[in-house]
Amino acid sequence: MLRWLRAPERRFPTDTAVAAPAEAGVCVSHIRAQAGPAQSTVSACMAGLRRARLVRATRVGKWACYERDEQRIADLVARLGRSLCPPQPAPLTSRPSPLRRVRVPAGRADP
Repeated sequence: MLRWLRAPERRFPTDTAVAAPAEAGVCVSHIRAQAGPAQSTVSACMAGLRRARLVRATRVGKWACYERDEQRIADLVARLGRSLCPPQPAPLTSRPSPLRRVRVPAGRADP
């Protein structure tokens, strides 16, 4: 559904929309017609996306219209990228070890 809302003018009819998708988003009834499940199922899914703040809801009369929150989606993608793919440590180089080797004289026991 988030992918469909990325370019709503390509996926949803604009001639029967309750408002221009660019201004108010896409009406739940249009999303339901595209997705297939019952309107209550689509509404519940969209409510979850709204609680996650990945979409914004606008009321147009008795209809709820949704549009993507691009900034929040970009922030989430960046955070996921950082947590799933943390920066790699720098490769080891062939520098000499900072530890010195000391010779123990013969006959001296180690403590």
